Amino acid sequence: MDSLGREDFWLRNEDLRVELALDDELLTIEQWYWRQLNFLESHRFFTTGARLLRREQKLKNIKELKRRLAQFCEEI
Repeated sequence: MDSLGREDFWLRNEDLRVELALDDELLTIEQWYWRQLNFLESHRFFTTGARLLRREQKLKNIKELKRRLAQFCEEI
């Protein structure tokens, strides 16, 4: 879960999406972003160290997910 609050979140995130697609769990990019947003917003770091080290970047990743999802609303 460390990657949720790291700058390489997007790379790890895409790796997971590809892995799930290989297992026949096919999602549109919009569906994937919604799933990731719901997960990140419900996730909590358990240790003080993780909260101190990763919380700020995790919040940035959430903000970026929301920005990307907003683009889908504009396309309608």
